[in-house]
Formats: sequence, structure tokens, C-alpha cells
Amino acid sequence: MPTVTITATDREGHAASVTVDYAVGQAKPVASNTGVPAGTVLTVHNGDMTISTPGTVLDSLDIHGRVSVTATNVTIKRCRVRGNATLVTNVGLINATNAAVSNLLIEDCTLAPDIPSIWWNGITGHDFTARRCNVYGTIDGVGIFNTNNDGGPVNVVVISCYIHDLAYFSPDSNHASDQPVSHTHNDCVQVQGGTDIELGWNNLQGFCSPVYGSDISLDAAHANSSGGYNIHAPYLQASSAIQINVRGSFVPGGFNIHDNWIDGGAYSINTEAATYPNFGTISNNVFGDQQRPDNPAYMSVPKSATVTGNVHEATGLPVPTKTF
Repeated sequence: MPTVTITATDREGHAASVTVDYAVGQAKPVASNTGVPAGTVLTVHNGDMTISTPGTVLDSLDIHGRVSVTATNVTIKRCRVRGNATLVTNVGLINATNAAVSNLLIEDCTLAPDIPSIWWNGITGHDFTARRCNVYGTIDGVGIFNTNNDGGPVNVVVISCYIHDLAYFSPDSNHASDQPVSHTHNDCVQVQGGTDIELGWNNLQGFCSPVYGSDISLDAAHANSSGGYNIHAPYLQASSAIQINVRGSFVPGGFNIHDNWIDGGAYSINTEAATYPNFGTISNNVFGDQQRPDNPAYMSVPKSATVTGNVHEATGLPVPTKTF
């Protein structure tokens, strides 16, 4: 990567310079260069799909249902996945939670439920690579975990994806204890345990859409003290663009979070308070300026994390980071 030195003025008017590395040849993911490529002819499939044969390739399908993978070496490419209206539990439009899943490739797919609800996420599970996917209208874009091996590697790579316009709902039975109103806790990417995770060259926009779900971003009467939703710019804030949680006693680690375009959230990158003996790196990410404005830090991360080269998109100056 080339090294570039930028001199600019930050939001408080202070002049400073910073040296950062920039990736070569990586376009910012947007709707036009992610998801099903323009001109692809799709074949309609009505109903849910369970892929249990190793090596299966799904290509150019318009799936009116969800896809559950229970085999190795499956490829899902150039597919539009729409979900259905029969959910009663949290699930991914593409579900990779089965213990048998490994080496799953999800490429050039558009993942958005026709009928958003509190139950829909984009991709959930472990041992997958998602590349150039366009994910929107879900509660979380990507959920990373492996309940079959909580403390071990999850082997997930998410690169060049566009995750945006999350679906906000209130009330939300998944978070009934919220006060004064229960609501969805939206994240572009949520990690719940496991190690060996790469998030690179993605466009992660941590905002909830005014179109999908029940938007209350302009209703001051519903200010919420527990989720960062009481200040809205430009839309209702998601909890985070990247949220990292500890599942039980299993502390996630082995992260390589690099070269992403990130905006929104109370903290754009937020880690649950814990001791992370091997967190990994957060490097060369570019941040927008629409995080919750009463919060001076863009990231809340452990001191064990290697944090370098993370800058404002507008100025090229370093972003403020909270460590614990």
C-alpha cells in the first residue's frame, strides 16, 4: 500500500497531519458495484432452500425464501434473497450456523427481505466469505458466531460489501427490557464470540432506514436512554457499524478490521467491556462524521487492540478513540 501524508484541519479547527496507508484499486462499495450485477438474468425459486450437498453452486436465482447451508464448499453467487413472512425467530436470509458448514462463499448477492421484521438478519453463522454483497432492510447485516464451538475460530471474511439502511422496529420482543421503549439494536456487523475474522474494504453505514421498519427518528417523545437512538443524524442511529460482544466466557479475537468506510452509531466500532488477550488490529479505516454527535469518540476498543491509520473521510485526520 502507498503511504500518503495529509495535512488538514479537524472539526475543532486544529491543523495537523497524519501519515496513512491507502489500498490500491479498491472502489468504495455502493449499490452499483455490489449485489447482483446489472444485466444478470435470474430464475425465480419460490420457498426456502436447504443446501445439504457438499460443493453445491447456486447461481443467478431470485429466491423468495431463505437459504440454510448444512454442507461444505457451497457457493452462492449472483442471487437475490428475499426471505418470507413466516418467521418466529431470529435467522439470516443466508444461514450458516450448522456445525457442518465450512468454506462457504457468498458472492455478488443482494440480501434484503421483501417484508422486513424484527427477525431478519442478512448473513448469520461461521466459516464463510462474503464478497461484494449488498445487504439492507435487515436488523443486523452480518451476524458472526459459532454456537457449536464458541471459543474457537469462526473463519469469517467479509470484504467489499455494502451494508446499509437497517430496519428499525419498536417495540422489539428481543429487547423487552429497554427503557422507556423496547427497540431493535441494529448493527452492520455483530460478532458474538469466536476468532479469526477479517472485515476489509466494506462500506458500513450504521443508520436505520426511514423506509424499512418503524422509523421514529423524528419523534423526540421516544428518546431512548439505552441504545444511542436519541440523537439522529442523518437518520436514526444504529447501535454500531461494528459491534463486538462476548458470548459467555468466550472472548472474541484475531480481528483484522482494515480499509473500511464506516459511519454512524453511538460508537462506529464498539466492543463489549472485557479483557481481550488477543484482539488483533483496526487499521486504515475511513470514518464519516455522522456518529452520535454528543459522543467524542468514534471507537471504543480495548487497549490490547493495535489501532493505526484510522482517519476522518473529510479531513484525513485521525479519529478520536476510547480505550479501556
